[in-house]
This record gives sequence, C-alpha cells and structure tokens, in this order.
Amino acid sequence: MLQRIARLAIAAPRRIVAIAILVMVGAAIFGIPVAKSLSAGGFQDPGSQSAKATQLLGDKFAQGDMQLLITVSAPAVSIERPPPRPSA
Repeated sequence: MLQRIARLAIAAPRRIVAIAILVMVGAAIFGIPVAKSLSAGGFQDPGSQSAKATQLLGDKFAQGDMQLLITVSAPAVSIERPPPRPSA
C-alpha cells in the first residue's frame, strides 16, 4: 500500500501538494472555531491525587502548582591522580 502511495506521489506531485493544501484548509476551517472553546490548561480530574495536592498547596501554603526547577551545585574540587607506583 505504501508503495502504491509512493508511486502516486512520484507520478503526480502537483496533485499530492494540492490535496495536502485542501486538507490543511479543511482542518483550519474546522479547527479555528474549536480552538476558542478549548482551555489552555487542560483537563484536571478533581478526584485525582494531583488535584488534591494542588488544593492542599493553595489552602495551607498559599502556593499554586507551579513548575519549579531546582539546581544543585557543589564547589569545584580538583581531583588529582596519585603518581603511578614504580613496578618491582
């Protein structure tokens, strides 16, 4: 099946490009109005552990469920190899 599609694409590349543009325009026609109805944050199940943790953070600590990045660093330590031992 893929071989047949590849042969069609090689034989009629303009037709394939035209079909792709029509599909893209059709998806835009249906997708643009739907995008206004969707929320940016996504769905959150109120009974899930993460939703309960978010609620607890908000109630007790006045914090939200922000994404945090924590970096840990240590002072630079120079590690030198001991000189090789002479062989006997």
